[in-house]
Amino acid sequence: MISMRIGECAACILALLHAGALHAGIGENDIDRCQGRIIRNIDIVRKNVFDDQAEKSDFFVYQWANALHMVTKEKVIRRELLFAAGDSLDAEKIIESQRNIRSLELIEDVEVNAIPVGADSVDLEIVSSDLWTTKVSPMFETGGGNYRFGFLFAEKNFMGNGQLVETTGQAGTDQDGFSILYRDRRVLGTRIATSLGYSGFTYDRRYLFQVEKPRYALSVHSRYDAGYSRSEGTTRLFDRGDEYYRFRYENDDVHAEVAYSFGERDRIDLIAAYDYAGRVYREDAADSAFRHLVPPDEALSYPSLGAGVAHVRYGVERYLDEAGTPEDLTYGAAVRFMAGRSLKSLGADYESWINTATMQFLTKPFSRLIVGASDAVSWQERDGIGRRIHHTSEGFAYFKTGAAQVLAIHGLADFAWRERSSYQILLGGDNGLRGYRYFRLSGDRMVLANIEYRFYVPVEILSVRFGGAAFFDCGNVWRPGEKIDLAQMKSDFGIGLRLGLVKSSSSRIVSIDLAKSLTEKGYFVTVTSGLVFGLGAFGN
Repeated sequence: MISMRIGECAACILALLHAGALHAGIGENDIDRCQGRIIRNIDIVRKNVFDDQAEKSDFFVYQWANALHMVTKEKVIRRELLFAAGDSLDAEKIIESQRNIRSLELIEDVEVNAIPVGADSVDLEIVSSDLWTTKVSPMFETGGGNYRFGFLFAEKNFMGNGQLVETTGQAGTDQDGFSILYRDRRVLGTRIATSLGYSGFTYDRRYLFQVEKPRYALSVHSRYDAGYSRSEGTTRLFDRGDEYYRFRYENDDVHAEVAYSFGERDRIDLIAAYDYAGRVYREDAADSAFRHLVPPDEALSYPSLGAGVAHVRYGVERYLDEAGTPEDLTYGAAVRFMAGRSLKSLGADYESWINTATMQFLTKPFSRLIVGASDAVSWQERDGIGRRIHHTSEGFAYFKTGAAQVLAIHGLADFAWRERSSYQILLGGDNGLRGYRYFRLSGDRMVLANIEYRFYVPVEILSVRFGGAAFFDCGNVWRPGEKIDLAQMKSDFGIGLRLGLVKSSSSRIVSIDLAKSLTEKGYFVTVTSGLVFGLGAFGN
């Protein structure tokens, strides 16, 4: 979503605008030398957001901001460790523990120092530095001529316990309303996570409940998750950026999944799942010429079985999608296939096969190049005929031209066949084609490509790390029955400003882009707390 949040209270502004990042480290020489020794003690040293800056400067705002922030409690750090006093030191578990701590999005980075004690023991010192986790701000969003404004309150580290509480309210050209979300990743100190959410906007109202126990370490072999969501609202159909029809919907979704893995870095996953999808549709306006586009009601209820094969290894990079902070990536490859059968005996309206297959890989063929891709296909088979076939492919190539510079290339293809007549893919404004009007292009098959050169300069003003970008976007969406012709691709080019907010737990990058279409008149400004594309799918 294209967004920018401004006007925070003074402490929040300072926290978001700090760019000094800790260098990730585990005292590699000490760790290697102490490999296999018995861990005698584990000390946790917790730094406040601006402790390092306060030591170098007596600027009162650093002390004031630290006083407003509640430091992450020691128990939050300690429960992410995959080792304890009395264990043998294992460098791999230290790396995994650092990764787990960073994944909480509360800690800028974590350093592990090994202190040899005698010939066969070692003390460990865990040093963490907090991120700013409180946001109280007006909110402004724009992209492709569409805008929204509102108010946001979020605390990702409630009382230092690592819990998220967030609420927003907004108005504008689209989607007035509010939302509230609560998330606890470690319920009562366990590895179980739960989420509760509600959002009520002009065209969509949602209720969410989810509980899960992830595979938080390579040595953990099982995981599970379950959730329920209900949504009701309005589906809007667009043509050349203008809405031409709408209808009402009510959706109920249940999902439960359990998996067991054999192996660690090279593993085989066995998966069992159950899904229920109930759909009810109603005309929004009677006697419309487009009433035939309203889909029929349906209910699908299906158990699934599947398997996956994966090879994984962990890596840490910098200056890819963020301004110098550690970026955790999962290198390797994974393939997964699931087959389910919707059954009338379980409440379905009809019987059909429902299948999904996914693949992804990420590799670093040499020190300056990272290449990755993902592919997903889903389809139903009913009466021997394939229906609702959906195929999405995405690829990345990141070439580091310098320590703080990267040439990022992104491609996306999203195709659908034999979908409902109301199905549509939208492109323009806020989702990859920055030089075109919001929802300018619509259809059931899309191709998109982005090339972006990103860089950061060694200049900081008010603790903001500044950078820039030059980009080129091209893409198009084709309607059902139209022949895909790459000669019809729309394109734009532009320049952008990047602000690296590495002390923020939410908006790590603010992007301000000016784009000019090469096939139509006009310029568009896109402001986003994030990037148009990134490697997030290959992270934690």
